[in-house]
Amino acid sequence: MLRTRLGIRGKILLGFVALIIFFIINVIFIFRTINNSREIVTGLFEDKDQSVILLNDFKDLVLRSKMYTLNWVFQRKDEEGKTILKEIHTEEYPVMKANFEKYADIWGSKEQYNEISKILLNFEFLKDSQEDIMKKLASFSDYDDFVIKSEAEDILETSVIPQSNKILAQIDQLLQLKKQEKQIARQNILNSFDNLSTGLIFSLGIVVLIGLGMSFFAANKITQPIQNLKVLIDALGRGEQPKLVEKISNDEIGDMSKSVNQLITGLNATSQFAEDIGRGNFDSSFTPLSARDVLGNALMEMRDNLKKVAEEDKKRYWANEGNALFSDMLRRYNTSVNELANHLMAALVKFVRANQGSFFIVNDDLKDDIHLQLISCYAWNKQKFIKKRVDLGEGSVGQAWIEKDVIFLTDIPNNYIQITSGLGESNPRCIMILPLIFNDEVFGVIELASFNVFEKHEIDFLKKLAENIASSVSIIKNNERTKHLLTESQLMSEQLRTQEEEMRQNLEELMAVQDELQRKVKDYEQELNEYKIRHAKGNGVMAG
Repeated sequence: MLRTRLGIRGKILLGFVALIIFFIINVIFIFRTINNSREIVTGLFEDKDQSVILLNDFKDLVLRSKMYTLNWVFQRKDEEGKTILKEIHTEEYPVMKANFEKYADIWGSKEQYNEISKILLNFEFLKDSQEDIMKKLASFSDYDDFVIKSEAEDILETSVIPQSNKILAQIDQLLQLKKQEKQIARQNILNSFDNLSTGLIFSLGIVVLIGLGMSFFAANKITQPIQNLKVLIDALGRGEQPKLVEKISNDEIGDMSKSVNQLITGLNATSQFAEDIGRGNFDSSFTPLSARDVLGNALMEMRDNLKKVAEEDKKRYWANEGNALFSDMLRRYNTSVNELANHLMAALVKFVRANQGSFFIVNDDLKDDIHLQLISCYAWNKQKFIKKRVDLGEGSVGQAWIEKDVIFLTDIPNNYIQITSGLGESNPRCIMILPLIFNDEVFGVIELASFNVFEKHEIDFLKKLAENIASSVSIIKNNERTKHLLTESQLMSEQLRTQEEEMRQNLEELMAVQDELQRKVKDYEQELNEYKIRHAKGNGVMAG
């Protein structure tokens, strides 16, 4: 029986075929591991995040309904709050309930969905109690009825507040459960990447063994090239990142060196990229080996999806941080528009990374001279004290006032506004002008200039913030107007008291003068009578 002769080329080729087959098997294993990780990550960042968002939104709805119910009972003139409470019952809650039913499959277990059903049922009871209060205090006259007011307060204390607290506790319990689920999912991701690392190490070990076998087999004929390949493969087996083969011969061994180089590059890049994703570094760069690189393209797709989720979370966190910051500021500085404007512009310019901000307030002290007055200007971490007046329709600021609409400019004319920095003076890249509108009335205008063009989520945030600022300015101006009227009333009362006192003193003086005149008249009459008597006696003596 003749034995088939296998030359060096064939033997080396056979060895590399075995190596490639094993590498393909290993790639399939890694691909499956990455797919499993992607499914876990998708569930973590989509389903669980969606459920957490729904729970947080519902928690916010319960808190607002509780707050506006309190306002309904104790602030009869809060018409805006009453309208919002009605909208919560008729619009927001039905949408919220529909969302819970729409995403029923994201809760993971029937027990969680049953708990959501209980929470919704409890809110129905809470809504009934709130509507009972709304019916009892439906008009201003109801607040003056002691019995009705007492009944409403009793419902608030015994039903609305306890039910609200119970629902909030149930929501917090579910949020804690979702947090635990997220931690478990994260651990599953880490386990998947551990399996991936183990597979890579195992594959590298097999590569080392095959390389060593081929080196010993062909040592007598191709010693040095094979020895170089062996050194590289040994380094891979130790987990190192060896240098690529620099001298590549123009033969079969050269082709092998090219393949090993490609293997080293691919394994190093894949391992590094997988580790970066595991650490949460979604900005790590990675280039697939080719357009048909299934593993590389799968890693790229997973990285892009995770990066997109992380960016959305970052924007959401930024907006929530801004809402908390400026809501606290609006509550804290609620007595003076100037004080509010100074603190607000200092914080706003820094928060949106603008370079300059101006706060204009509508000055309507004189009805025939209504204009915008600059009350605060903040630029480059310094507050500017500048007096400036803008009439209706004057410039972009006046145009935003008259149109009651936001103006966003990116094509800035020369000399429109100059921003001074350490590099000199230059035009900004964008201008955003926000009218402060509340109840269809403009109370002021905010102008922001920046070297950076505002992104969409920043613009949306600024528009919403402008509405809140307008509401606060409206309240402050009403309070100031009321205080001014009270002061004028007190001054008028004091003037009337002073005039009354002066009139009383004058009357007393007149009465004293009258008494003196009457006394003098009596004296004159008495002297006249005495004179007549003496004169009559004198005439009688003369006649005798």
